[in-house]
Amino acid sequence: MALLWDGTRVPVTLIGGILGSGKTTLLNRLLADAGGRRLVVLVNDVGDLAIDATLISSVRDDVIELTNGCVCCSMTDGLGEALETIRQSPLPPDHVLVELSGVAEPHRVAPWASTPGFRLDAIVVCVDAERIGHQLADRWLADTVRAQLRAADLIVLTKTDLVDRPPSLLGHTTAPVLDGRSLGLEAILQAEPIGVPVEFDEHLGTSRWTVSSIRLPDPIDPERFADRLADLPVELVRLKGFVSSGDQAWIVQGVGERRTLLPIGADIAGGADRWGLVAIATPDLTLAALDDALAALAT
Repeated sequence: MALLWDGTRVPVTLIGGILGSGKTTLLNRLLADAGGRRLVVLVNDVGDLAIDATLISSVRDDVIELTNGCVCCSMTDGLGEALETIRQSPLPPDHVLVELSGVAEPHRVAPWASTPGFRLDAIVVCVDAERIGHQLADRWLADTVRAQLRAADLIVLTKTDLVDRPPSLLGHTTAPVLDGRSLGLEAILQAEPIGVPVEFDEHLGTSRWTVSSIRLPDPIDPERFADRLADLPVELVRLKGFVSSGDQAWIVQGVGERRTLLPIGADIAGGADRWGLVAIATPDLTLAALDDALAALAT
């Protein structure tokens, strides 16, 4: 029986970090810095990448092909199915980057990266420099954040422009810590494993969290919408999606009490079928209360 890709095992880098820690922003920067490498990027929702339209070669279903030879795919049916799809290619990619769910514990996912044809290269964890202290003290976030930090081979500090000094992670990780503002693809690919993950869990779910979504097909008033974003419950830890004001598409981002509404190109947001929001809150907020809060945005 012939070996897959003549025995070549494609390196896989897992990119983790709690909700809103900057994983997608990092991935966008890495894609722009591919430098001729054939990268495959696996994400939970490929549309969330908001890739520069000048880089996009074609879009079909859950796949975005870029002009630099990279491909972005959605993990709609899970990481295992996504890797199986890659195995069907006669030519292996140079590297696979996987953006994990914000509530995933990387060491439980890592064994997937060593299935036939692949090998785990490193686990990179994004840390929000401004909010990490609050997250480590939060009763719902702390355990997940600590597990992510312990699993990391490399820590990427994000949003460092919002703090006077970088946070201390002493006691939480032995991984090197780099400032994400000046980080390129080479630094990520050179990260070296500092431990061997042994646990295996195929589920990347959010069962401990309150999760809801809402479709917003009608045009919004940006000023009023921004005011309503500020009024959302404090228990809301992550908000993400696209809306339209008629002649302008917008991306909605929320991390804790930071909520933004920023204009983007319509080709990035996609059609009206993508206009809507996904929200994740702590279990202190009931599903009914979260649904009501999102419904108020559409009023």
